[in-house]
Amino acid sequence: MAVTLIFRDGQAIKEEIALLGFTQESFAKLINVDSSMLNQYLNDKKRMRPTTAKKIANGLKKQVIDVFVV
Repeated sequence: MAVTLIFRDGQAIKEEIALLGFTQESFAKLINVDSSMLNQYLNDKKRMRPTTAKKIANGLKKQVIDVFVV
């Protein structure tokens, strides 16, 4: 069984991305994640693999455990 993760609070992450001066699309480019997939993750429509979670956490300058629920 594969490990997948979801955001603790997708809305808070959307706000944090905006406060950092990014749109979802520009943040997705920065972290090398497809923007439509990022949107699905943020809206809790899709779970992500740990490698994607790590990219997002790194882009936010946070630890994975601070941003995601396993």
